[in-house]
Amino acid sequence: MTAAATPPLTGPRSAIPPLRFSRVLACELRKSVSIRANRWFLALLAVTAIAAATGFYVYFMLTTSGAAPLTWAQLGRIIVDPLMTLLGCFLITLTASEWTNRSIMTTYTLVPRRGWVLSAQLIVALTYALALWVLCLGLGTLVAGLLSPLENVNISWSVTAWDVFGPLLSNLGLAISAFLLGIAVMNGSAAIIMWMMGQAFLNTLLNFNGIISDIAQWLNLKVALNAAVADPGAAVSWGRTATSAVLWLGVPAVIGIWRTLHRDAG
Repeated sequence: MTAAATPPLTGPRSAIPPLRFSRVLACELRKSVSIRANRWFLALLAVTAIAAATGFYVYFMLTTSGAAPLTWAQLGRIIVDPLMTLLGCFLITLTASEWTNRSIMTTYTLVPRRGWVLSAQLIVALTYALALWVLCLGLGTLVAGLLSPLENVNISWSVTAWDVFGPLLSNLGLAISAFLLGIAVMNGSAAIIMWMMGQAFLNTLLNFNGIISDIAQWLNLKVALNAAVADPGAAVSWGRTATSAVLWLGVPAVIGIWRTLHRDAG
């Protein structure tokens, strides 16, 4: 008894719908939450943001006034700044873990256009950074609204567009740097260690006096971005931002893109 032969495909090739970038983007977004650990990590970020907002509310409620007026945008920035380091670790695992567990073979088999996959992963990373910023900004607005009736806290609702969107530029810069470090190293554990230790080392150098501290300000992307956002009219702040961006954005981008497009997925 012989097995039945599979009938050949006789339809025109044009009947097969072409692969669209929107499907690749939707797939990458779905992959980012398909792992239980990623879902728990995102939930932990949200809970930490809420806990930080609650802590700041209690702190400012019990603290006597005397400082400069606080705005809802400043409160949102205070909440989001420490969380960006944790988000950076999450964004590193989105890309580097695929090379570590070799699931990249399946990804590039289904989507042979590596540039599309890399672009979709970048959009997903920026989406999470934007979502965290919106969450913290909303929590800052809520805390400001709860503190405004109190007499011992001076809340100001007058902000400019730069006060709101300037910190977003800083947050997106840090998110992109973590993403690029992940595609450059292609190893989740090693990239996270480099991400954490690099920031800790540069922050330690800032505590020294003299030339060491000056050099650290030119190499620390987070400090340079925060300084540029705080004083956008200072040319030296943007000079430091450009210098640190070459180190933390330019170099990893060149290495990561080249390795992604040329490295054997097997």
